[in-house]
Amino acid sequence: INARYNLARALAGTGDLAGAETEFKRLISSKPDDVDGLTGLSAVYIAQKRYREAVPLLQEASRLTPGNPEIKTNLGTALAITGDLKAAVREFQEALKLDPGAKTAAENLARAQAALAAKE
Repeated sequence: INARYNLARALAGTGDLAGAETEFKRLISSKPDDVDGLTGLSAVYIAQKRYREAVPLLQEASRLTPGNPEIKTNLGTALAITGDLKAAVREFQEALKLDPGAKTAAENLARAQAALAAKE
């Protein structure tokens, strides 16, 4: 396991989100396809309510690991918060195809579909 990743996680765990962000960025700059780094940095951004910045990181992580329902759920959540409800619905549906028992994906899908219906 990467020492930089462990440091970033430890910093995030102590509430030092700025420090965690720095370490995750360093990890990604040295290894752009590191899914743990991408999802770690996206989690920091989400904790800071920087959802728009989290979306491309989660999109890349999803592209690198298309069979990961948790990443798809997190991506769907970030997309929904940023207002891209149609894309969010697609991500939640994909997550549920991969893991039909994914409660969070199912709940968020229902919310996104309801919000989408209310907009139309």
